[in-house]
Amino acid sequence: MKHGAKGICVLLALLLAVGLTACGEQTENARTIAVVTDGGSLQDSSYNQAVYEGVQAWCEEAGYEVACYVPEGSDTEDLYNSMDQAYEDGVRVIVVAGSSFEQPVYEIQSAHSSLQILLLDGEPHDIDYNYETAENVHCVLFQEEQAGFLAGYAAVAEGYRRLGFVGGVQLTGVIQYLYGFLQGADQAAYELRLEEGDVTVRYTYSDTFDASENLESTCEKWYGKGVGVIFAACGDGLENVLSAAAASDKKVILSDFAQQDDQVFTAAVKQFDKAIALALDSLEKNDWEWGTAAAGQTTTVGLAEDCVGLDVTEEDWPFTGMSYDEYALLVQDIVDGYIVISDSISEVPTLRVVSASKS
Repeated sequence: MKHGAKGICVLLALLLAVGLTACGEQTENARTIAVVTDGGSLQDSSYNQAVYEGVQAWCEEAGYEVACYVPEGSDTEDLYNSMDQAYEDGVRVIVVAGSSFEQPVYEIQSAHSSLQILLLDGEPHDIDYNYETAENVHCVLFQEEQAGFLAGYAAVAEGYRRLGFVGGVQLTGVIQYLYGFLQGADQAAYELRLEEGDVTVRYTYSDTFDASENLESTCEKWYGKGVGVIFAACGDGLENVLSAAAASDKKVILSDFAQQDDQVFTAAVKQFDKAIALALDSLEKNDWEWGTAAAGQTTTVGLAEDCVGLDVTEEDWPFTGMSYDEYALLVQDIVDGYIVISDSISEVPTLRVVSASKS
């Protein structure tokens, strides 16, 4: 495959001019939506899998085809080339996710103005971080501070008093997870009438989303000094946090996606499938071009759209410190504005009870 694309989930190289081919079957005039990964596989239990499954579910429901491209590598050129390959294969709608796509989308949006792009968890910018979103691109961001708030609230309500947070690169979403986590823990401590300093949160950034022995060592030390649960927003570094938690028989709060592990307390998740469905519904209704409310615009989704939250269900309720009804009321109070969560990342939020310190 040219342009360095090493994998593609449909045989697009065999297309006829009348339409696109999905899974080897020729379909005349089919609308195919392509997912381009960040270089990782579709079974990564992370962005790539969540985005592909979200697009696949929407396509199955709406009667469209889905294709997937796995670039040779993960740098800007690799990602650009795979998107370009999709365009050359006749695809006119592409879904991508994550900060690694911000620069390649910036570059391709003007090169192929007829290509409609949905960028999740990012906004296009050049190498110097000059941001600009063309009319053929729509961006969706998530209110991570709301999901973080719920995680912090649940931890304190469940009885944890020594909490930790480890982030990877200090991107906006990572910081919002932390600041929401602090605000949620503080809200629960305030409602429980705890004293100032009764709840403490240690936090740090590893400045990478890769696994790190230093990160694991830090978590081991924290757990050894009484931290009961650590919120991990550190990409592949999660394996280090889980390993440290297993060694100490302590707990971990996941970010973005849920997964099964004995050490998991809960997960602050983003519902990529719902965000994708909202965006693609809008695109389809406007004859496969972004409408005025979406073209060149960024939409932020959260609890009001049911696109963030904790990975919990009423049928399998995991907590004893608060009931499902109490959780549902908390969510509604946030949506209705009775509880206001700051989304500012300029400074650590003001806290009434919780004591936060950077380690």
